[in-house]
Amino acid sequence: MFRNANKTDYQYPASSVKLIKGKWYVLVNTPAHMRHLFSNQRNLRLSTGTNDLSIARRKQHDLAQQIYDKFDAAQQQAEQASISKTDEYAIRAINDVAKAFKYNRGEIPVLDPNTEYAALNKMKLTLDSYVQANEDDRPDRMRKLDEAWRVTDEAKTNGIELSLKVDLLDPSPIEALVPPVETEENKVWLKKQKDALAANDNVFNTEKDFLLQAYNTTIVDSYWQDLLTEAAKIKDLPEPTFDRISGTVLVDVNGEWFPEETVSFFQKVAAKRGLLPKQQAQP
Repeated sequence: MFRNANKTDYQYPASSVKLIKGKWYVLVNTPAHMRHLFSNQRNLRLSTGTNDLSIARRKQHDLAQQIYDKFDAAQQQAEQASISKTDEYAIRAINDVAKAFKYNRGEIPVLDPNTEYAALNKMKLTLDSYVQANEDDRPDRMRKLDEAWRVTDEAKTNGIELSLKVDLLDPSPIEALVPPVETEENKVWLKKQKDALAANDNVFNTEKDFLLQAYNTTIVDSYWQDLLTEAAKIKDLPEPTFDRISGTVLVDVNGEWFPEETVSFFQKVAAKRGLLPKQQAQP
């Protein structure tokens, strides 16, 4: 068996030779955790180009290594794609929060290890503080949201629809959700709803809450730690120390990543509002 170049504690399956249509082939079973990278092929094989078993065995080692190299290359490509996706998520989440709170009066440092370490570290500490402040503010905001829902229900009993239409199986981005257009029929109810929310009385609101949930994830925390470590190295500064990586995990919803906290919130709200099928609603 050959050692996996990407995982030093794992060895690939041993190779074998098999006679196929008059020629000997070298076969290696595809590891189960890698089959999705090879169209679910159970094994990879290369022809020795001979029907002589002794010659085939002499070629077995080199051909097997070529197959192991394919395994390595496929894993490296998949890992690079995953790194790119996680970095893109982290950069977007960080910049979205910085823009929403007008961090540094809109002069947001570039998320690059060549940026001054102090500027990056200050930004991280400031944005992290928003997460805790938002948590402290959330109970009062949820009470206001409950009152707004009560107004929405009351309006509905009077034939006025104020609810946002959200497909829970294919949710739209927060910024794409548009409230109902004000009309003569609903303007009184919309004012009651707005008064209940009292959004202007809060530094934090629902949109910022969701942005901070997207920020407060393990992917973003890991990205910050890697970025600050690299920035310190470039500036010949002592390597920073961090607590364990923290934050919520992400879940995949139709190919898009959402914080587990956000998905849980929508599920609870939907269940409470009777918007989920009975088998999906949580007790």
